[in-house]
Amino acid sequence: CAAVYLGIDTEQQLHGFTNLKPSMFHICDGFVDEKYDKHEHFGKGNYPTAHFLQDYTTDDAYITIETGHGVMEHNTLWVQDYQYLKSLL
Repeated sequence: CAAVYLGIDTEQQLHGFTNLKPSMFHICDGFVDEKYDKHEHFGKGNYPTAHFLQDYTTDDAYITIETGHGVMEHNTLWVQDYQYLKSLL
């Protein structure tokens, strides 16, 4: 979202972040052409989530699921998000 907002290439921005050697990653789904992060549940947007995980995180990374819409009413949504991420790793 920040890359879209700033008018720069998303891959270029993500590569720049990897130079900082992060160990914590926050991930959600969303729409690649929008500049506002909606923290969608996985499968509700069009982020290339598998690509982001495989190419930008490390094996020892901490990953925080940043989806939240409706979780308090239906905690199965969070479980589904967790299972989806686990299937990609």
